[in-house]
Amino acid sequence: IYRTIPHLIAAGLLRESLMQDGRICYEHILGHMHHDHLKCVNCGKVFEFQDEAIDNSQEKLCKKRKFKMTSHMHVIYGYCSKCK
Repeated sequence: IYRTIPHLIAAGLLRESLMQDGRICYEHILGHMHHDHLKCVNCGKVFEFQDEAIDNSQEKLCKKRKFKMTSHMHVIYGYCSKCK
């Protein structure tokens, strides 16, 4: 499987996600809308979210800096409602 992962990424079927503590996780992207993550630093639970304002800010920043974004990974770390 490890030799297949780079091919799945190149084909646009997987992306690297939530890199922390030397681990690389992957998530499928085919048919999966763009989203970002909230990750609890206590229990490790991950919550997916979409926020148009954040996406618009990123696009404006790239345009202002004349930077062509090809992808991004946005993770907010903190405590979920059960762990806080």
